[in-house]
Amino acid sequence: MPIKKLSPGLLIGLFLFARMLTVVTLPIEGLRGYGDLTHFFQLASLPGWPFFNYWVEFPPIFPFLSALLFRIASGQEHVYDYLLIILFTLADAGNLYFFYRIVDRVQGEITGFRRIFIYLLLLSVLAYCWWYYDPIAVFTLLCGIFLILEGKDKLTGIALGIGLLVKLFPVLALVGLWKSRSWRKILITLATLCFIGLLVYGILWAKSPTYTVASLQSQWSKGSWETVWALIDGNYRTGNFGPELDRLNAGMAVVNRGNPAVIPTWIPFVIFGAVGVGCLLKVNPKTDLQRISIIGLTWSLFLLASPGWSPQWILYLIPLILMAFPERLAYILGALIVLINLLEWPILLSRGFFWGLNFTIPLRTLIFILMAVEFYQQAVGKSLEKTSRLYP
Repeated sequence: MPIKKLSPGLLIGLFLFARMLTVVTLPIEGLRGYGDLTHFFQLASLPGWPFFNYWVEFPPIFPFLSALLFRIASGQEHVYDYLLIILFTLADAGNLYFFYRIVDRVQGEITGFRRIFIYLLLLSVLAYCWWYYDPIAVFTLLCGIFLILEGKDKLTGIALGIGLLVKLFPVLALVGLWKSRSWRKILITLATLCFIGLLVYGILWAKSPTYTVASLQSQWSKGSWETVWALIDGNYRTGNFGPELDRLNAGMAVVNRGNPAVIPTWIPFVIFGAVGVGCLLKVNPKTDLQRISIIGLTWSLFLLASPGWSPQWILYLIPLILMAFPERLAYILGALIVLINLLEWPILLSRGFFWGLNFTIPLRTLIFILMAVEFYQQAVGKSLEKTSRLYP
């Protein structure tokens, strides 16, 4: 079926039908699985509101949405869980829409249809899509990328500014403006984004400085987890914080977790940041595919430098891989990173087999390196699929 005949409405309808079958056929315990739904519920059940009465390890939009759904559900956990899953499902429906629109711009009809079908399948079956709230952040990321390609700079700033209030990651899409806009337009987009972030955090700080500052500080006390840096530090652990009741004590937000960093965290960021700047200076994006590849390159370098990794973060990588990479390479790397992360969580770590990190982390890091190389090749108009002996 040509991509032009596959309407977004039909695509979203198929996804909603598939997700509905999952929701109605699995018991609520199965839907909760190994994810964070219980953690979200326990946070929302704390007295008061996030940022005002307790600190949270997330930017403000999701904690407030979660607290609101908790009140709508009258504190009933199963009702809250279903409301949260509906919210994530709507976000994923939006993700599918923007993925469709972007692929329609950068890929041919035949390969574009296959990529869309693969993304639809993954959104339908991958439990990370309803175990965690990342689909909301992915929505702002894909929306921001689409608006960048459309040349709507102010709307881009608004979308990524909202993304900043969901999770930091969507802001990385800003690099897609590189050499595609004048510095004036880039500054307008950046100013719009910063205004939204500073306005919201400024209001929260003015009303509750203690818990707002504690929420911002919490991520810096997290230490390293599930990366090569964590292996060097001897931190065989996940990125979870302590008991939810700790959020009532602002002092617990700065309690260090895990072993201290052997290599200061800023050093990898400086090194990979320098690599990224060097790559950007060599690229001159002319096409949408090259702009997406620059964003993917930035993501890959960021993850190589990051002290932590959470398996649900593949939700950000999968659409970038499927949008930009040559088809066979996209499917191979996409399948490998999904399988490695499923092996890590929930298969190994949920059963206490933390020794498995010695296996999964190096493999995933190798994939990140391959991704960085391929995204760079794509950004300069080349491809590993065309040059590698793996693809004669």
